[in-house]
Amino acid sequence: MKVSEFKEYLFKAIKIGFELPNGKLIPAHYNIAELLIRKDTYIDKDRKLNNREYVILNFKNLDRYNHRLNPNKILELIEKYEEILQISEFDIEVAYYEECIKMYHLEIGAKYLNLINTVLDYQVPTTNQDKINTRLIDAAADPSLLGSGCC
Repeated sequence: MKVSEFKEYLFKAIKIGFELPNGKLIPAHYNIAELLIRKDTYIDKDRKLNNREYVILNFKNLDRYNHRLNPNKILELIEKYEEILQISEFDIEVAYYEECIKMYHLEIGAKYLNLINTVLDYQVPTTNQDKINTRLIDAAADPSLLGSGCC
């Protein structure tokens, strides 16, 4: 979802909820601790140089229980950033702190905003057809052989 799409959603919303992939909601007392702009430059497996710019809403428990997430406050925060930076066409992601930091894509659901697990190209498991096996690789994978450790 682009920042511009998220703003349209916030403008129409009366209340807001963020649903995790397990069906639970981010607790309403969590707040956006930061709005980050990230620019990544990376080379993919085809040796192509890629650039990616996106906005991260950084949700964190700030131990403030006397208020709830509010679409208008989130919209105000984004608009403050837009005054300085041109972010409306950037993709938006959510960083959620629970037991560890997890990153999610944002998608409009039937009742809430759905958080979708992020999977990058280099995280996708390879198929057996993509693997190249040689005697050296096979030997390194055999724990019964001397010197087959990782070092």
